[in-house]
Amino acid sequence: MGGGVCSKGSGWINLTVPNTAEPETSYPMTFSFSNDETLDTINVIVEVLPLSGAHIWPIHEQYVEYVDPSETVYFDVRVTNYEDNDITVDLSYQEDWMPDWTVIFNNQSSWSRTIPADSSTSVSIGATAPSDAEAIETFWIRVFASSTGFDSTYFDV
Repeated sequence: MGGGVCSKGSGWINLTVPNTAEPETSYPMTFSFSNDETLDTINVIVEVLPLSGAHIWPIHEQYVEYVDPSETVYFDVRVTNYEDNDITVDLSYQEDWMPDWTVIFNNQSSWSRTIPADSSTSVSIGATAPSDAEAIETFWIRVFASSTGFDSTYFDV
């Protein structure tokens, strides 16, 4: 945001909802903007919505693994359908975060399944390091779950 009296700009506030938050719970917040005197106040009400579509959750709380060149490391996730009807879920990953790596889902290069209503399935995600990987190289993998009609969700490991 700008520094002058007449400056304009945009700002973003990122809110992280804990996984213990109850759907349909509201949280009122007040943001005041000032420079010795209050210039403006914004009242915001944040409401926790119920989960919808498909989401990815870790099965184990293990987010760090070590792997040698040409070797594969595995992460297990649960893909959950929060809808009252069956939905088809596609898994993919952000390839530009880890060039030259190979990622597989249940030992397949792609993953698309119809998940029954209000149920989940487990998926083993494997990431194979390139043969010329450096011993100190670090990577993040972002896995997306996409379903027609819903926002995509992702899981970082």
